[in-house]
Amino acid sequence: MNLADLRKVLDAEKIDKAGYRINEPPGESAWCLKKQGKIWLVYWFERGERFHLNRFSSEEIACEYFLHRLRWG
Repeated sequence: MNLADLRKVLDAEKIDKAGYRINEPPGESAWCLKKQGKIWLVYWFERGERFHLNRFSSEEIACEYFLHRLRWG
């Protein structure tokens, strides 16, 4: 799964866009997926802080993990 595939799944499942950010400035109380250099970051952003930060070297694994977090919290 890449970013394009991820966006299609998120749209198809009607996951609330207010609850996540993909390669955008973090929103308050949202899951974030961001590429930083060669690393993909997935984290929860709230009150100006990152929580549950995970780093991935693969876009595919980062997208799958991000989708899992959005589906199940």
